[in-house]
Amino acid sequence: MLCALTAALGTALQVENAAAGGTALHAQSATDRMLNKITAAASEMRTMKCDFVQVRRMSLLADEMKSSGVMYFEKDSKLRWEYVEPVAYVMTINGGTVTVESEAGRSVSDASTSRIYKGIADLIMGCMSGESLRDSRMFRTSFTDLGSVWVAEMRPVRKDLQRMFTSIVLNFDPSTGLLRSMVMNDPAGNSTEISVSNVSVNGDYGIKW
Repeated sequence: MLCALTAALGTALQVENAAAGGTALHAQSATDRMLNKITAAASEMRTMKCDFVQVRRMSLLADEMKSSGVMYFEKDSKLRWEYVEPVAYVMTINGGTVTVESEAGRSVSDASTSRIYKGIADLIMGCMSGESLRDSRMFRTSFTDLGSVWVAEMRPVRKDLQRMFTSIVLNFDPSTGLLRSMVMNDPAGNSTEISVSNVSVNGDYGIKW
C-alpha cells in the first residue's frame, strides 16, 4: 500500500565530508521514523472500515470516472469493496477467492488465475498489512515528509508489476501512520486514485466473509 530503504552509508566518514554525511544520516533517520510508524500502525490493525472515493482517469478520455462506497479489511487476506455510486456492487477478496455481487448476479473466481486481480489484491493487502513496506523484491520506494502528509512513491521492480504499474504513490497520515490515499499509475498513462475517510480500526463490523 513499499520496501525498506537501505541506502548504504560509509562506515568511515572523512572530515571534509562530515556535513554531507550528517545530512545523509538525518535523511535515513527520517525515513526510518516514517517507516517504523507506518508498519507499527499496520501491525496493530486487525480489522478496518472506511469510506472511499475512487477516481479513474484515462489518457484518451476527458471525463473522470468516479465511484464511492465502503471498504472493509481484515488480516489474513480479506478485503471487501462495497460500491454504492454510481452502480451498486460488491467485490470481496478472501484469500485466493474473488467474489463479485451485482444486479447481474454473483460470480466467484480464483484470484491466482487473474493477473490483474492478483496484482491489485497483493498490492492493497500489502499496504494494509505493512508487508510490502519492507519487500525490496517488489518495489523500490522513496519516502518524503511534507509535514501534513508522508508520501511514499513506489516503483515496481518485478517485470509482471511493471506491466501493470509505472508507479504507485501513497499518502499517509503522520499522526496515525494510516493510509489516506493511493494513486496507481499504469504504462498507458492512466491512473486510479483511491482516497479514504472516516477510518475505523479494530472494530467488529459484522462482515460475513
